[in-house]
Amino acid sequence: MFKLYLTRFFNRSYVRYLHIVMVLVLVFFLLEWQHENKLYENIIVANDHNYGPTSDTAEVRTLMLTISALMVSRSDLFHDQQNFSLKQRMFQSADRDLMYGSGACGGFSKVLARTLQLKGYNVRIAQLKTLTYGYGGHTVVEFYSTSCQSWVMVDPILHGIFIQPNGKWAGIQEIRDHWTEYMDQMPEKFRLEYRFDGVRYTNWDKLGFFSRGIKSMLDWTLGEERANKVCLRTYFLSTYPFYFTLSVSVYLLMILVGWYLFNRKHKLREKSA
Repeated sequence: MFKLYLTRFFNRSYVRYLHIVMVLVLVFFLLEWQHENKLYENIIVANDHNYGPTSDTAEVRTLMLTISALMVSRSDLFHDQQNFSLKQRMFQSADRDLMYGSGACGGFSKVLARTLQLKGYNVRIAQLKTLTYGYGGHTVVEFYSTSCQSWVMVDPILHGIFIQPNGKWAGIQEIRDHWTEYMDQMPEKFRLEYRFDGVRYTNWDKLGFFSRGIKSMLDWTLGEERANKVCLRTYFLSTYPFYFTLSVSVYLLMILVGWYLFNRKHKLREKSA
């Protein structure tokens, strides 16, 4: 029955054209996904070649400095006057920040987080609640360090790394709880108003009722403490996998709905026969 449905489904000319369009769309997203991955993988390979195998913290430090140098040189060239293409405006993947050195602290954090993801690190992007600007006044990256056995913080735009008395890197919570002890380690450009009173990993108010509903579900399933540390942005640093998966899902749903309608129509014909 299903074979008969597929035969009739693809025999229709408009469906064949739609099938061709969907295949082209999927190929486009796959090519963009692969192209973007190669950009970051080449940075990783160059960094490994220049600095060799190291501990995870030393590796992240060199990657942060490498990416920062790339971003700063491009930011100085474009002075935030770049004109994004239609593709870059539509899909808003992190490669556009890498291309132009754009996005300030948020752009630097997205590019570093995307690179660390491809390197195999667990990462999350944190919006600090600053004294002057509230949440989002400054953006940094946290990654899970196996050598420190904890989440630790790096500031890719200001080269901020914070060391505990035991020699291990510090995370956001540690720095918040012992702010005065880390003041001497603050980057020169780290202004006083960047002292943060809070941190959030996802803006659950961004989409109103919808996003707050997701947060409530996560609070119920994971517990509020774990849910507060969920960083949705890390799942969309590269938007092409999302659009590829969405396109496949839509196409399969279209086939399944067609199959349901075909099967229902066939059964009604059998009853009336």
